[in-house]
Amino acid sequence: MNDYTTQVADDFCCDEELVQQVISLTTSPTPSFAYVYDAQTPENTRNMLQCVLARSTSACGGMNIAYAFINCVACFSQRLLFDTTLNTLMKHRSTWNNGFGLWEDGALEAGNWNDSLDGFFRGLNSCYAMLLKGGAADDRRPPVSTKIVLVFERPEKLKETLPGIVMPLARLHEMAKANITTIFLGETEWENITPHAGTLPDPHRITVQTLSKEALMRMITKKFPDTYPETSLSPYNPTLKTLFAHFVETVYNVCSPFTVEPKELAYLVAARWPGFVSPLLEDWKHQNSEELQGPSEESRIRLIKLFMPSLSNAVESLYPRLLSAKEWSNTNTPPNGMRLSRAAAKLPQASTTSSVITDELPELPKISNFILLASFLASHNPAKTDARMFGRNMDDKKRKRKKGGSPRKQGGSAKVSQLLQGPMTFPYDRLIAILGALLLEYDDGARQSLSFSGSILNVESEVFRIQTNALIQDLMSKHLLHRTTAPERFDSMQFKCGITQEQGLALARRLGIPLAELMWDPM
Repeated sequence: MNDYTTQVADDFCCDEELVQQVISLTTSPTPSFAYVYDAQTPENTRNMLQCVLARSTSACGGMNIAYAFINCVACFSQRLLFDTTLNTLMKHRSTWNNGFGLWEDGALEAGNWNDSLDGFFRGLNSCYAMLLKGGAADDRRPPVSTKIVLVFERPEKLKETLPGIVMPLARLHEMAKANITTIFLGETEWENITPHAGTLPDPHRITVQTLSKEALMRMITKKFPDTYPETSLSPYNPTLKTLFAHFVETVYNVCSPFTVEPKELAYLVAARWPGFVSPLLEDWKHQNSEELQGPSEESRIRLIKLFMPSLSNAVESLYPRLLSAKEWSNTNTPPNGMRLSRAAAKLPQASTTSSVITDELPELPKISNFILLASFLASHNPAKTDARMFGRNMDDKKRKRKKGGSPRKQGGSAKVSQLLQGPMTFPYDRLIAILGALLLEYDDGARQSLSFSGSILNVESEVFRIQTNALIQDLMSKHLLHRTTAPERFDSMQFKCGITQEQGLALARRLGIPLAELMWDPM
C-alpha cells in the first residue's frame, strides 16, 4: 500500500498524506459524509480521486466499490441530478437501441426515480441491492461486500440552484439505507455551502494544500509528450525535455505575480514554447551530424534572455483571453530562418494587443449593432438625461433638446466631458430601455413588425422575443461589451461599453442614426 500511495502522489503531484486520507475515506465504512476543499487544483484532485476509486477494488481485498462523479454545474435541476447520479452509478448509457431511456431496475416495470427525493432514495437502494448481487438482479448469487461512493463536484452551485437538496445528499447513508459515502469536492469553504447553521452534519474535512513552486512546475513538466522520436525536428523532441523544465521555471518567475493557476501557466507555456525553441530547431536543420543534442548552458541562458520580454506580452494578451493561444503564437513567431547560433541581441518588436485589434468593428447582426450603440449611449450619457434624450410627449412625438449641451454655470472649475472621462457603468434595465427607444425611432422593420400601439414597454417585450440576452452574451465574448458585476449575480447586472468614440461614430453611420443629437455632451 505504501508503494501504491507513493506512486499516486507522484503521478498527481500531491502529498502522500492526502492520498492516504482519500484511500481510507473510500474504503472504510465511516465517515459517510466528507468535504474535500481544493481552491487551486480541483481538477487534479478529481483525477486523483478517480484513480484511487478505480483501483480500490483490487486494493481492498475484494470489496466491490461503485462510484459516480456528478458535476453540480451541469445538473442544474433536481431531475437532471437524480438521473445523472443513477445512470453514472450503474454505467447506463442512453442510446438509440434502448430508446434513450433512463436506467431501470429489471425487476420493476418502471423506476420513476426522478419524481421526488423518496423515489431517488428507492433508486439508490435498488442500485445497492443489485450491486450486492454482482450487478444483476439475480437472487441466487451470494452477496458481495459493496460500497457506493458519490462525488459531487462544485457543490457550492447547489446552494444557488437546489438549496433544498444539500441536506438530503449529506445524509444519503441513512436516508437510502445503504453503504453510501458522499463526498463534496468544492472550491470554497464548507461554511459557504451550509444553508443554515446546524441543519447539516459536520463532515469529515480534507483540505488540499496549495501547490508549492516545485510541485506546480513538476505538474506542468509532466504534460510534455513522450510520443515523438528522438530524431524528429519537433518542439516536443525528448531531447528538449530538460530545456522545457527550465522554460517552465522561467514562465513561472515571470507570471507568478499575476497568477499561479496551473491551467493558466500551462496555457502560456503551450503558446510560447514552439516559438521559443524554433531557433534551436533551425540549428538542428543545418547541422551535419544525425544525433540531435540539447543546447549548452550558455545557449540556454541566451535563449531565455532573448525571449524574456515576449513572456510579459504573452501575459497581457493571453491571461485576459484577448487573443487565443494560436493567434498570439502565429503573430509572435520569430523570423523565418532565425538560428540560435546567429541570433540577434533581441527579437523584433512583437505585436501587442493594440496592434492586433483594429478600430474596425466585426460584422454583427443588425440588432447587435443597436445593442452596442445603446451601450455606448448608456456609458457616456448621465442617467438623469435619458427622459430628455429618448422620452416622448403626450402626442407620441420624440422630444427635442436644445443644442449646446448641458448648461454651464459662470465661475468655478469647468466640468470635464464624460467622453474624456471614459465610459461609465450602467444597469441592465437601462440598456434595455435605451435599446427599445432606438428600435422604435430608427428601425423601420422592428416598428412595422409590432402588432400593438408601440409603447416603450411593448418594444422591450419585442426585444426579449428576439433573444437580446443571447446577443448581449455574444458581444461580451467579443469584448465589445464588458460586464462589471460577478457572473453569479443576476438581479443587478452592470455593464460598460467596450468601443471607442470613433467606433461609436462609425456604428451610428452604419445604422443611419444621428449620434451627435443623442449625446448629452457635444462630440
